[in-house]
Amino acid sequence: MSVSKAAVVSVSAVAVLAALYAAAGYIAVPSAVKWAVGKYLPGPLEGKNATVESVSFNPWTLALELNNLKVESAKHPGTNVLSLAYAKADASISSLFKMAPVLDALTVKSLIVDYDQTPAGAKPKKTVTESSLAQGAAGAAKVAKSESKSSSSFSLPAMSLSDVRLSDSSVRFRDSSQGIDMQATDINFELPLISTLSSATDLPEMTPKLSLKLDGNPITATGKTTKTGATITINVPELDAAKILKALPVKLPVSVRSLRLGANVTADYVMKGGNSVTLSGKVHAGSIDVAQGSSLTFAANALDVDLGKIDVFGQKAHVAAVTLVSPQAKGRLKRLMSLASADEGTKPQTRKTAGSLSPISPAYAAQSAGWDWSVGSVKVTSGNVSVTDDTLKSPATLTLSNINVSASNLTQAAGAKSPFSMSMGLAKGTVKVSGEAQLATLGAAARVAIDSVDLASLTPWIRHYAQTSVTSGLLSTNASVTAGMAGQTPAVKLSGSMGLTNLSASYLAIPTAIRLGSLGVNIKEIDTSKQTAAVSSVALQSPSVTIARSVLDKLSGGNGSSNSKSADKTQGNASAKSAASSQQKPAKSTAAKADWTWSVGSIDLKDGTATLRDDTLKPVAALAVSQINAKVQNLSSQKGSVSPYSVSATVAKGTFASEGKLSLDPMSITATNKMNGVQLPTFNPWLAASGASLTKGAASLNGNLTFKQAAKTAVSWKGSMQISDFNAKKGGATVLSWDKATASNINLQSIEPMNLSIELLEIDQPMQKMLKQEKRVGSLINLLTKGRHAAKIEQVETKLRKDVKLRNLVYKDGKFSAGRSDNSLSSVLLKGLNSVFGK
Repeated sequence: MSVSKAAVVSVSAVAVLAALYAAAGYIAVPSAVKWAVGKYLPGPLEGKNATVESVSFNPWTLALELNNLKVESAKHPGTNVLSLAYAKADASISSLFKMAPVLDALTVKSLIVDYDQTPAGAKPKKTVTESSLAQGAAGAAKVAKSESKSSSSFSLPAMSLSDVRLSDSSVRFRDSSQGIDMQATDINFELPLISTLSSATDLPEMTPKLSLKLDGNPITATGKTTKTGATITINVPELDAAKILKALPVKLPVSVRSLRLGANVTADYVMKGGNSVTLSGKVHAGSIDVAQGSSLTFAANALDVDLGKIDVFGQKAHVAAVTLVSPQAKGRLKRLMSLASADEGTKPQTRKTAGSLSPISPAYAAQSAGWDWSVGSVKVTSGNVSVTDDTLKSPATLTLSNINVSASNLTQAAGAKSPFSMSMGLAKGTVKVSGEAQLATLGAAARVAIDSVDLASLTPWIRHYAQTSVTSGLLSTNASVTAGMAGQTPAVKLSGSMGLTNLSASYLAIPTAIRLGSLGVNIKEIDTSKQTAAVSSVALQSPSVTIARSVLDKLSGGNGSSNSKSADKTQGNASAKSAASSQQKPAKSTAAKADWTWSVGSIDLKDGTATLRDDTLKPVAALAVSQINAKVQNLSSQKGSVSPYSVSATVAKGTFASEGKLSLDPMSITATNKMNGVQLPTFNPWLAASGASLTKGAASLNGNLTFKQAAKTAVSWKGSMQISDFNAKKGGATVLSWDKATASNINLQSIEPMNLSIELLEIDQPMQKMLKQEKRVGSLINLLTKGRHAAKIEQVETKLRKDVKLRNLVYKDGKFSAGRSDNSLSSVLLKGLNSVFGK
């Protein structure tokens, strides 16, 4: 074959192939596209009858055009689930060499999607329950773990799209079972290039754009690319985020009932010298309402965040400002405790880090995760927190109102100080705190001011934890607090003043009524790490305590005076056994648990009252000690320390005063006591059991008291006593009377059992009352002499009118006895004393 003939054949073959290729392109490709649209589009979109008005393909330019593509809705006849006015794709021949789709241009006009996801016959889904929320929270870690595994193997598909344009489009999404109907309209999108293919050349400069309206709310995104990276800015004025979250196929641990989001955020991508993504801008959240069942709710008017600068790949977040307006939080304590315990159980193991960060601080956690963070300022205004304590027998709600918080320079940097202030309403009062915090070590130095907090409002918790019911009382405090962490143990220092006014309460464990006009405490320093407490002064004004005798008997472990001897014996045996046991057992290590040491500079009590209600008597009797004034100085837990004291009071219309020294370890008192004008008839209820009563009598005394606490408590009192204008009756008859009785050199050696001796008892004008009451003195003398000879009547009468002196009078084993006396009436007086005071 000649060359010319071969050339003709070759050209003819190429022409035939070109004709076949053109025929395939112009005819076969459009037919194939129409067939594929009708075959595969309706199924995924739950539609029917997909049609295309026209399809054209230019095999020479690799350009594909579609016009009027429609997919009819199966759920809503007469409407389209998808419609497309025009689409054009210009493919590049390089797609064949790179084995990936490479488009030189992609244009889409009027893409309309109306997708209804409502299942046929579906009912509205149940609201989120606490159990489902708990399951969602518990499974969050597993989901995150599985997602992290899948994301580690995820890679973007190879492709390159240039000159992408989408215009006049909209998307509608519906699901009536969820109450969802969302629509994005006016969608316009321009992107000069998006490519995952490697390139040896620098990126071209481009300006991508996106705009749309989501449920009428405009959203815009604009960007710019350079040779080394790209910048994109997203502007969202306001968005119904709760509606969007409801539409997403995700299971949240909370129910988002309301949330509107706005943002103006810029992302900077740098692809030269190592990839980096930096975020900046502002984010706004409004109308926040989030709930977890009925146990936890959170709402806020607004949350504004100025992102400052966040380096995602560099793990650096320096947020400029965070502002939270009118947060409202409500919760039930049991639910909060269960969430806290669940969170504690899922905490990951943290590695050790350098420096002095507290292992439980947020700074430690951030450093462990590799993040470096700071927040320029944080502000919370008009907040409210209510917690219902359902761990109590009768659930009660504690509310913190009008919460305002301001903090600045929050950072994990070691040594950095963050100024802060906080104020809130609590129990009809206010609490204010201001100072500086160190987040790296969880340390803080602050001033705390509490003003007029109503303790009655806190009664449910005071009753539960302190066994005390409070009907009134206002607490105020002005203190300095320094706190830090000693390892994982809090270390706190406290100094300042505390005040309590108008207190009315009852102690339930020991039924006791307590009233207090005011209490003032000045604290020098309390240090929990050193276990020391130094109080400068304590001042009490008008305290009042009322307690029942039966309660005191229970506290002392006794059963009344009738068993005092056996109780004393039992106590003595128990003390002896305890002492012997303590000698046999080794002493506990003081290093294991050190005792607190404390001191009080002075205690000043004014105008106090103490009342004993003796409910062991019928009828119940009361003994009141009023106008109590006391002062104690230099009280201390130090062994052997001595504290001077003085006390005065009014009792039974008389006065009592004591002054001396006391020691607490061991307990001991050395004092001088004075009593004047105490009216003895006040004590008649306690003499009623003997059948005696005192119609008159005033007592005064002056002596020295010594009290020492040991294995057997020792009590002694030495002094003198006087009882004037005294009269005692028994069985309706006067058994004792005198104008004045003076006891000298009284020696009280013990109280349980009573052991008392009087060196000299002088009684002026004894029995004169009896003589005046009798019409005939002789009848009384006959009574006393038991019918002795009448000749002695005059002698006896003379003796009756004389004063009596009893020497060495002793009260022991429940009765009086006496030694020598200068008057024969001593036996008569002893009988009278035993009749009234004896057992």
